[in-house]
Amino acid sequence: MSIELNEEQRMWQDTLNTFMEKEVGREYTREHDASREFPWEVYGKMGKLGWLGLLLPEEDGGVEADPIMFAIFCEAIAKYSLDTAACMMTSMFTATNISAHGTPAQKRNTCRRSCVVSGLSPSPLPSHSLAPMLLRRVQKRYAMETAGC
Repeated sequence: MSIELNEEQRMWQDTLNTFMEKEVGREYTREHDASREFPWEVYGKMGKLGWLGLLLPEEDGGVEADPIMFAIFCEAIAKYSLDTAACMMTSMFTATNISAHGTPAQKRNTCRRSCVVSGLSPSPLPSHSLAPMLLRRVQKRYAMETAGC
């Protein structure tokens, strides 16, 4: 069975691959893999871009990306470091569980703190159209930052 990515998914994949190459790099991931240190710098950059909220619903500050977009995210990171990918995915799964099963206070203190990005707050658009719109904003923001805008 052959599965081909649509245009939006290819753009997301290209954005992530560029991010990993330019913003993280193989040397950084090698150093952190060897030292077994949590990749705080990558975590911070991904948080700033809103990528740590891919799996969270809009009301908890997330993007509500579909499983394919999340798989593309995981693959792009894992190509550089399975350890770094595991750190990001574990954090995201923890926030997802708190979003699904936590108290309102836990959600406020965990989900939004780690996933909301200034300028990317939840939109009044219906949830079915929210993820593609926010992913395009995240991609545009990253492109502007890398261009020095």
